[in-house]
Amino acid sequence: MKNILLLSILALMFSNCKKLDGCSTNTVCTEEFRIIYVKVTSSSYHPLLDSYTITRIKDGKVVLNNSELIMESPFIFSDTEIAETSLEGEKFLFEGYQDEIKVISEEYIFKHDCCHVIKVSGKDTINL
Repeated sequence: MKNILLLSILALMFSNCKKLDGCSTNTVCTEEFRIIYVKVTSSSYHPLLDSYTITRIKDGKVVLNNSELIMESPFIFSDTEIAETSLEGEKFLFEGYQDEIKVISEEYIFKHDCCHVIKVSGKDTINL
């Protein structure tokens, strides 16, 4: 009975994995879900951003478009977007808006390790 339970758990883990270019099908990943945030600061106390986008620079594809009021730390990349990058890394542009005016334009490089996304470069904090 224990063997059947163990096999069922392993089958479920592998069925949730995405096949990524350059990654082995034998890669075993943790169930951890990674999210990369940026801290946006300002001297005012109203919402800092009305919306923001993350665009892959090489082809202009918008991979994340968020139009919620953002107080301080928007997430800019996560394991959900893992297929949008590569093992070597890709450049992305984070653009933030207040009242439909662009107030942030920052470049980031994100890559993955076949399991999770990793921030290679880019600011941790942005002051408006």
